[in-house]
Amino acid sequence: MSYVETNRAHWNELAADYARVARRHWATTEPTWGTFNISQVDVPMLPADVADLDVLELGCGTAYVSAWVARAGDRHGDWIRVLSASGFEVEDLIEIYAPADAQTDAEFITAEWAKKWPVEEAWFARLRDVHTEGPVGGAAHDK
Repeated sequence: MSYVETNRAHWNELAADYARVARRHWATTEPTWGTFNISQVDVPMLPADVADLDVLELGCGTAYVSAWVARAGDRHGDWIRVLSASGFEVEDLIEIYAPADAQTDAEFITAEWAKKWPVEEAWFARLRDVHTEGPVGGAAHDK
């Protein structure tokens, strides 16, 4: 079996667990973050209002962040074309650790480990203004 087939078989075995978690996340109106479901209030990764913003979710998972921001009014576009034709500036990185009372049934991480090391992270980037070499607009997110 090739490494691709082995990898695909592994993730296919985990798919049912991801789908169970994803259904719960897709149904909620208030975002939570990461394996330990840290609240948006505690880790403000999304601006208070995403209506009419262009939001792009990059990463692995089940795209429930895209579902949340779509319900809140974001716009979607041809991201492959936009990203390949434009430069971006990284403005912030938020690392999520497990809270003190964390528990998990995830096989890939323990709560004890996740209290010491970030389990998930979010990068914030903004399109660079080609005329000023600075970011277009203000901060990527407001805390």
